[in-house]
Amino acid sequence: MCFEEDEQDDRLEENDNNKNVDNDDNDDVDDDLSDIGEEIEESIQQDEDDQSYQAYIDELTSDCLLSIQTTIEKTRSIVKMCRSVSMITSYMKKMAKTDGLGSIFLSIDFRITWNTTYKMITRFLRFKRIISHLFYNIDEIEGLAQSKKEKLLGLRLTIEEWSILEKLETILLRFYEATVLISKRRYT
Repeated sequence: MCFEEDEQDDRLEENDNNKNVDNDDNDDVDDDLSDIGEEIEESIQQDEDDQSYQAYIDELTSDCLLSIQTTIEKTRSIVKMCRSVSMITSYMKKMAKTDGLGSIFLSIDFRITWNTTYKMITRFLRFKRIISHLFYNIDEIEGLAQSKKEKLLGLRLTIEEWSILEKLETILLRFYEATVLISKRRYT
């Protein structure tokens, strides 16, 4: 009987140990599930942060491209006006000669050709001082209709837009050089 009681005590003790081990295992499983839950929450948060960041980048890119497009359109409009209004053309050519630019004048681009856009921007930047002077002294141009003055003043470039043109010139120069190189009849 004593032996049976010892066996029974051993089994009870073993059951208690198993319960403790099971409880420890359950605690481990709960901890693991909690860790997994936290990792999932962090992953979801990271995905949301990534999506927010991507949306921010998309918006920033869109704003940048819109600024570039607006600046180029304003530049084209200024060039067209300077070339088509004889009083402005005469004023600018006179200023160009005194600035040592000789007989060169503003050129307009073909919208589908990067090279002509590069040339337009380059020439426009060479005329920056004259164009700024034109805007500042627009009332000195005799015979220029008020509507033309207002239209031209509405096209005045900001400091940021001049900066955009300078950066575009640098970027487009590489395309221009590559196109000129590829277009050669002979390669050395």
